[in-house]
Amino acid sequence: MNTGKAISGKKKAQDTFYKINMEAAIEIAKQIRLRNLSGIIIIDFIDMDEQEYKNRLMNELEELFKSDPIKTTLVDMTALNLVEVTRKKVRKPLYEQL
Repeated sequence: MNTGKAISGKKKAQDTFYKINMEAAIEIAKQIRLRNLSGIIIIDFIDMDEQEYKNRLMNELEELFKSDPIKTTLVDMTALNLVEVTRKKVRKPLYEQL
């Protein structure tokens, strides 16, 4: 989604970024399981200024990863808003299996 046209003010921009990041988090959790990715995974979300939004995003990711049958650990969000995730390797990723 192109966020440039969807924002007008700073507060509205942060709300939009939060909503897009939450949608992305759900899809990222699905794709990690579907593709059976493992190792260190870095997720680059849209930068958000509000700490409350960052906390909610991290909590949502934590909940999404709890439903993963393979041990997945949400490490932290860096100062650059990069989220580090580690996932244990159990079998080959989907692209290697094919």
